Amino acid sequence: MSGWQKLSDNRWKCSFTINDPEGKYVDFGDIEAILNGAPKSSRTFLRQGSHEIQINSIFFNTKDEDDEKKVSSIRELRRFDPYYPYNHKYIIEGFNYKSGFRGKKMYSGMNEIFASSLKKMSENKFQATGNYNNFFLKEDSGNLYIIVEDSSGIGMEEFDISFQKEIILEDPDVKENLLYIKGILKTEDGRYSPKVSQIQVRVI
Repeated sequence: MSGWQKLSDNRWKCSFTINDPEGKYVDFGDIEAILNGAPKSSRTFLRQGSHEIQINSIFFNTKDEDDEKKVSSIRELRRFDPYYPYNHKYIIEGFNYKSGFRGKKMYSGMNEIFASSLKKMSENKFQATGNYNNFFLKEDSGNLYIIVEDSSGIGMEEFDISFQKEIILEDPDVKENLLYIKGILKTEDGRYSPKVSQIQVRVI
């Protein structure tokens, strides 16, 4: 699940990956971040692979992505981002730089960011824990449902699901490659109507 997960009033968590075999250096400045369970500040080396980070909620008190596109220079970015160049949120997810931005682009971000890597469990265990980090599979009338618990408080999320479909054909001359996807969303908050904005399927 992409994005960030809210842990408390002053912490947000995500996992991210670095693909470069040589790793990457980042500078967190004077404010500590919890990286892979240990407090880190200042210049820090990140090896290739997956990492988990927790950052302070002060870095979420910034404007949205549309406002980022209006920033055209480092001088404007300093006014836009009071923590520049040590904004932990932008260090991890990157900044949506405007085309023609003047100056060095310090916030390049990581290769992939996700709030949680969901773990599969039985329905009974899932119902008992109700944990944001878990899911279970439910079959009904030949259909397969992926059930998750979302109490993160994040308004916009993206799910990345890898699924291998086993095809059993009675007639070897018939090619069957149909995949049906359906999202069922529910909310107890009457102010909002949940919706699926987009579904993309990649066939390998």
